Amino acid sequence: MVTKTLLDGALRFSIRAASVPWEAVCIPETEQSGSWSLKDLYCQDDTSGSIAARLLAARLGAVLDECNVVKARAPSVAPSSGKIVDHLELKDEILLPQRIRLFRNRELPADGTLLRKRGDAFVMSGGGCPVIVLTGDSACVVAHASRESLLPKEFEEDGRPHEEHESVVEASIRKLRELEPGLPLDRASLRVLFGITPKQFRHPVHDSHHGPNNRGRQRYLSNRYGEEAMANFIRDPEGEGYLDLNALTVHQARECGIENAKTGSVLPARGGFAHTRHPNPSLAKGRNLVVVHRLG
Repeated sequence: MVTKTLLDGALRFSIRAASVPWEAVCIPETEQSGSWSLKDLYCQDDTSGSIAARLLAARLGAVLDECNVVKARAPSVAPSSGKIVDHLELKDEILLPQRIRLFRNRELPADGTLLRKRGDAFVMSGGGCPVIVLTGDSACVVAHASRESLLPKEFEEDGRPHEEHESVVEASIRKLRELEPGLPLDRASLRVLFGITPKQFRHPVHDSHHGPNNRGRQRYLSNRYGEEAMANFIRDPEGEGYLDLNALTVHQARECGIENAKTGSVLPARGGFAHTRHPNPSLAKGRNLVVVHRLG
């Protein structure tokens, strides 16, 4: 008899033959798993609150244990701050079942953190935003890469952003350089994982409410990267304006000097993985669990 686990049906991607081996999994929200949202899990008391919170802690501990995780870090990614924080800044410890140690910090918005050694993991609940895994000779930076983490949020129609913005890709590379100052970037590697496809991510230019900002975003991309590059990020620019976060992330990494930047895995266009543009209302509100853990 084969015992089913919460990892059954998960998307998996790994790089094992490297100086920094790692694996990533994306687990859909199902009737068995329940919600993977981490928004109400920030301290030890939260694990003994509602029935839902206790079940989440138990399920999360079981998944991390199956992945051989010892310490997991779950930054507060919802604000899309673009910040990469040191692992020690996620200082609030939660002891999960299976003696897994989870670290968070409700007061510190951050998109990413560091995985220092084997058994360390990055955890987030995702709704279609990609996760990036950036490695050097010994360092590993993992981060959430939403639209607002990659680009300014608001634009004038001529493409001028309302505020200056550092992409989470640039912040991740800056952190990698701090950790490995002499590292040539041709030895670094970046993978983009578990983002939704462009066809699922509409930004129509004629929308009565969002149209002006969508047109401004397109103009910004054209001004910033050139018309030819912009064509790789926006499909049907005169109509639905499908935005390809995966291609944009790869382009930003290569522009910074990381040639070994690729999309590793995307969410299936159909099926049970949650994302904010899903036609099924429950999956549009749902969240997948994303875990990236070091194997060495």
